[in-house]
Amino acid sequence: MRIFVLVTILSWLSLPAYGNQSLDVSSCTGHCLLGKYSTFLEDERNTPEFQHILQRLNEFQPANVETPNFGPNDATYWVKFSLTNPTANTQVKWLVLHPYVQRAELYVENSGSDTSNSYLPITNTGSALALVERPFNNVKPTLQIDSPPHQTVTYFLRIEARVAILKLELWDIAAFAQEESKNQYMYGIWYGLMLVMIFYNLFILTSVKDLSYLYYILYLGGVILNQMGISGHAHYIFPPEIASKSTEVFGIFYAFWGVQFVKSFLHTEENAPRLNQILSILMILLALPTTMLLLDLYKPTITTLNILGIVIVVTIALGSVSSFYRGYKPARFFLLAWALYLVGILIFMARGLGYLPSNTFTDNSARIGSAIEVILLSIALADRINVMKREKERALKLQLSETQKIVRLNEAFEKFVPHEIIEMLGKKDMTELKLGDHTQREMSILFSDIRSFTSLSEQMTPEQNFKFINAYLKRMEPIIRENHGFIDKYIGDAIMALFNRSADDAVQAAIMMLNTLPLYNFHRKKSGYSPINIGIGINTGKLMLGTIGNEKRMEGTVISDSVNLASRIEGMCKLYGASLLITEDTYFKLENRALYQVRRIDRVMVLGKSDPVTVYEVLDGDPQNIREKKVQHKRHFEEALALYETSMFLEALTILNTIAKQFPEDQAVRTYINRCETCVNGGVDANWNGITRLDRK
Repeated sequence: MRIFVLVTILSWLSLPAYGNQSLDVSSCTGHCLLGKYSTFLEDERNTPEFQHILQRLNEFQPANVETPNFGPNDATYWVKFSLTNPTANTQVKWLVLHPYVQRAELYVENSGSDTSNSYLPITNTGSALALVERPFNNVKPTLQIDSPPHQTVTYFLRIEARVAILKLELWDIAAFAQEESKNQYMYGIWYGLMLVMIFYNLFILTSVKDLSYLYYILYLGGVILNQMGISGHAHYIFPPEIASKSTEVFGIFYAFWGVQFVKSFLHTEENAPRLNQILSILMILLALPTTMLLLDLYKPTITTLNILGIVIVVTIALGSVSSFYRGYKPARFFLLAWALYLVGILIFMARGLGYLPSNTFTDNSARIGSAIEVILLSIALADRINVMKREKERALKLQLSETQKIVRLNEAFEKFVPHEIIEMLGKKDMTELKLGDHTQREMSILFSDIRSFTSLSEQMTPEQNFKFINAYLKRMEPIIRENHGFIDKYIGDAIMALFNRSADDAVQAAIMMLNTLPLYNFHRKKSGYSPINIGIGINTGKLMLGTIGNEKRMEGTVISDSVNLASRIEGMCKLYGASLLITEDTYFKLENRALYQVRRIDRVMVLGKSDPVTVYEVLDGDPQNIREKKVQHKRHFEEALALYETSMFLEALTILNTIAKQFPEDQAVRTYINRCETCVNGGVDANWNGITRLDRK
């Protein structure tokens, strides 16, 4: 007994002396803990002025452990330590703190000529600062300490931390880089495992439509974000004010969804009403730490959350045991998962409350337990899938033939109603369409028509007519689809196509259709048929797309003045000998109008409209020789058009006749020559305003 008392007294007497020892930084070649070389002051008054702390040096106490852990705490801690450098070179070290540290300010003993302050602040860091605001862009708050040669320097460190784990690590820079690389590698493995589990269960969720998987995915997401808060990685995705609270916020989040997952997986509402009631109460009690967190009461928040966490995990483990003994087979993996996670979480929470020291195992116990747990829970969910699969196989076999028939019918119907219309109406397939379904969109409408089709068709038999039309449409439809459009309907030889993405898609499709025509005509000529020409008109505007008819017979269609105008513009191609005309709405919706060769062709008034519409001719689809001549005379043509619209017919006629001599193939020039001559000879309408009415010739 005397020996025991003597050893105890000697140990007690030696502690303060050890805490006041200076650390030889030259001996710290890799990694040192400053705990036993430091003294600490718990400042419950949270004194911000350093000079007041110097008056309380007698209150500093030795830590006596390598990693002091004071648990959840609202106090400020001051740490005093000394570093000795016996070498002739400056020793550069990094002081690495725990990610829980909110703010840390380092003061160094003043060795300069200014004696007004015995200590000077060096720098500050902490999780309350964004990564870019810290001295080092590292998830752990890090400070640099330069120990001058042949000197012993004393430092003071002011620390604010919601969980006061005062782990002060002094690192050689190279050793820290190597260790941190290993740590981040391990974190990467853990995050990768958790993300794989999320995507795996998300895939299953889309297949089985079981809410248990949704709850489990939310739970896993909360675990990841909670652990990112603990490790400091939350600063990569959240601002500091959120990242610093992410441990508590997502701890509450994943606890809530974890309990909800257990209730759903074990079917507690039907199989264990009492357990279901207890779990529901625990979910409601999570409002307590939530409220405390909103009120910035961090110490009670963390304490309450840790206690509730232990109660929740124990309750779930006991509920798993009960379900297993009642014969619920999937509960065997469930029980093992929560039992192992319980061990890990209890160790982690005990460390958080200050009952266990902070070390590699206790710091990562929850992470290790959660990794094992998510694997086993995924196995449990998969096991339940197998049970469900066996139960459904027989029913699926009975439904298979009917399902296949519906699929075939759906595929057949979609050939008559474009799938794009079904999607725009927010439906999955034809079976969901109802009479009156509709939506409003801004789209580009393309109308194309074969010139002189009536005379062509009279020279062919009905069979040849259908073969001709199908051969022509077979070449044009892929072009429209390639440019992100779809055919709304075929009107004999005419095509009506819609473009939902951009006006450029419609114009590009029209140009490609016109450029494809020469090759098609080449094959027609080889087969003894005469070549064909087409005209295309495009307008852009709002339209109503939906279903019309009655319950026994309905079809998808579009209704709008924009559609009617596109059809009218296509008809104008004959008047001007143009291949492609577009309205001003389409022209000004083009993303890069400089890509196209365009000339203004007319201003028209459509029957029923109050405002005139400017029409442009796109020349890119014309044969090269025609296009070059139109581009060459474009400026003079548009000058003549402007004179015509201002009733200066003689001046316009002079320019037009000049163009006609050089380029007699331009039908638009001939059209305006005829108009000018009519006007000069007294054929001007009393209401003339330079605008062509489409309801008149």
